[in-house]
Amino acid sequence: MAADAVAIRPALPSDAAGLATLANALDCDQGGDGKVHSEATVLRAAFAAEPAVRFVVATQAAEPVGYAMFARFYSSDTAETGSYLNDLYVIPALRSAGIGRRLITAVAAATAEAGGSFIWTGVYSANTRARAFYAALGARDEDARILELDGAAFAFLAQRTGEAARGGGTSTSPAHRVAAVDE
Repeated sequence: MAADAVAIRPALPSDAAGLATLANALDCDQGGDGKVHSEATVLRAAFAAEPAVRFVVATQAAEPVGYAMFARFYSSDTAETGSYLNDLYVIPALRSAGIGRRLITAVAAATAEAGGSFIWTGVYSANTRARAFYAALGARDEDARILELDGAAFAFLAQRTGEAARGGGTSTSPAHRVAAVDE
């Protein structure tokens, strides 16, 4: 499949099922089971009254062949807004054909149009191909770590809201044996 006639455009609600399929393919590429996304989750995330994310889609013959998912982001380091690029994915048959670059260019344009001045993203350390792609675009590799609080750790923190508001004591999550720090 050649990259001829690949269009890049903002996603529409009618793209939701195709975007879910592509997002699940990315999940599989990263070792997941590929069952995370559905048409309903994409519609809820990107096309609700207050969307959490936006999508730019690459289509060929009206079929989605790639996408970029991004969200508004604020940097406390620079006191500026920009975008956080959650996902950038192109089907294997069309990789290295410039589609990923075109998708991120569209994200940059949408970010600038919204008054933003940067794009942040995360890449697995072992994904040398992605790191080289972003480096070729001029991205700086800050050697930072992205830490995620989810599942039991998130639930533990979220349930402590009332205690924290009352100035409650210090304790740690038994599930994670987190060392107590200045709460």
